Amino acid sequence: MIPLDQVLLLALLHLLVGGAGMLMRRPALSVLVCAVVGAAGALLVFASGAGQPGATGQVEGLVFLAVLVSAALVGGAVIFCFYQFRRTVVLDEQNRLRE
Repeated sequence: MIPLDQVLLLALLHLLVGGAGMLMRRPALSVLVCAVVGAAGALLVFASGAGQPGATGQVEGLVFLAVLVSAALVGGAVIFCFYQFRRTVVLDEQNRLRE
């Protein structure tokens, strides 16, 4: 069994990589992927806590996973719509929502 501190360190690394990728504001697909990687780090925290004796967190982890998948699908649909109408998915070029 993997020690809990190593799993939490991996979850922190996921959160940091995901947050740094979201702050760089490159193409929208990479921002979405970084958001999913960061959320996977939070999911690792749920999963590591569920393996401990006497822990109750499986239901919360499954709900979080369902929300994560649905948010990724909606984000992918928004990116697809931007690409279909504007032919670009670089977030720095998207100023239509600011107007």
